[in-house]
Amino acid sequence: MTGGDILESVIETYRQLKTYTDSGNVTALIQAGSKSVEAGCSFATAFERMSKKESRFRYQWNSKGILSDLLAQDQDQDNINVICSNDEGIFKRYPLEGLSTCPSLPLAVADATGVSFGGVYYTASLLLDHIVPDGHWFFRRLQKHLELPLNSDAQDDDFHFLESHIKDEHVRLSVKKSDFSLKQMVVERPSSTIHFNWQNYTFDSDLDLRVFDQYRF
Repeated sequence: MTGGDILESVIETYRQLKTYTDSGNVTALIQAGSKSVEAGCSFATAFERMSKKESRFRYQWNSKGILSDLLAQDQDQDNINVICSNDEGIFKRYPLEGLSTCPSLPLAVADATGVSFGGVYYTASLLLDHIVPDGHWFFRRLQKHLELPLNSDAQDDDFHFLESHIKDEHVRLSVKKSDFSLKQMVVERPSSTIHFNWQNYTFDSDLDLRVFDQYRF
């Protein structure tokens, strides 16, 4: 298999899932002038596909590093961020703004992409094809330039290791061979390096629908 074939298998796997859950973390090292600033978040996802056009989705993240330090200055503020799509509508929740509605899930994802360090964008767009147009999608652009590092698969029985360069981005992926799940991704840019780790994931398991409640934190 080529690197592009492996990523296509990842995409097909996520797009066919009936349910999905995960937890994990994002770690970002951001260059601010002559200094490096650490930031990131821990996250958890829940997803249920009811039909081709209908689904439930929830992504919750808690900031760490510089963002959580800013919130900690106000003792009345928590550190819980949520995007939620359920039978009642689309909702977003930030510590300073509280709970509010959103016209669509793609807009909610776009609004949260920066403050979630891209985590909600990558996860939601893997599961749902309407989050971003296919021609502009990060993983489609990535697919055109993916390579298998020499002898990488021979060194590991469990994972495919992929690399790609898109303009000024250097991207590395770790994909589990047994089920084509995405385990790790590193995105290096001139001003930042961001590590994504997906952990404790489940494919097509039974879900408690209360997890999609917009008031559940």
